[in-house]
Amino acid sequence: MLVCGCQMATIPAMPLTTTKYTLQQTEKLSLMDSRVQGSVYSTGIQHSVLADGRLQVVINIKNRDSQPNRVELSILFTSADSLLEVGESPWQVIELDALATQAVKIVSTSVAARNFKVRVRQVSR
Repeated sequence: MLVCGCQMATIPAMPLTTTKYTLQQTEKLSLMDSRVQGSVYSTGIQHSVLADGRLQVVINIKNRDSQPNRVELSILFTSADSLLEVGESPWQVIELDALATQAVKIVSTSVAARNFKVRVRQVSR
């Protein structure tokens, strides 16, 4: 008599947040000063074209600090080949709680926007 069976292995759970970036994310994210480079990072950037043709970008910003943090975020919108600037969002102050992640959604004002660069800078204390 031949008996076959399966052996199940336990796989450790992956962390919910990671500092691993895709190449596309690192190219699209600009942490503009050394202070912000040490205090925040992105856990993901998503973009889509809305029904009216405008580009929507959602960036998840995570505070590395155990203290609340304030940063400013803006998006520079460009043409598909990134050669022509077609718009820029105003700088927004983002209030991050200690070790918290916040999603920020920005929509271009121009239907010509097809590419983007997310810029983050530290707010002076």
